[in-house]
Amino acid sequence: MLSPGNKQYQPPAADEVEVSIFGPGYGECVVVHIGNGDWLVIDSCLEGKAKRAVALEYLESLGVDVASAVRVVVATHWDDDHIVGLADICRASVSAKFVCSAAMTSEQFESILATWRLRSFLPGG
Repeated sequence: MLSPGNKQYQPPAADEVEVSIFGPGYGECVVVHIGNGDWLVIDSCLEGKAKRAVALEYLESLGVDVASAVRVVVATHWDDDHIVGLADICRASVSAKFVCSAAMTSEQFESILATWRLRSFLPGG
């Protein structure tokens, strides 16, 4: 597979649906062109060398304006191997809707975020 930084990628035509799957074998990221220049991103993982969200690397290599073209960002579940880099995707995708499983209540989500924030400030976090 070509790396996302490779300029050999060509954007899909407006009437084409494209599904691209990236990942190291766990915690894959799926990037979907749903037509007319609109995209959705499912989960996240990091590109090896850059340690950057692979979805951002790929979309930018196509010349996609992530801020306006990504319509939906999906988190299938909150395991580290599915969300690493997801915050960067959400920050860059300002026009996108964020969706996650209804199986996770608001209180559970807030608890996970609080734990993650605390862990990121602790030594070794």
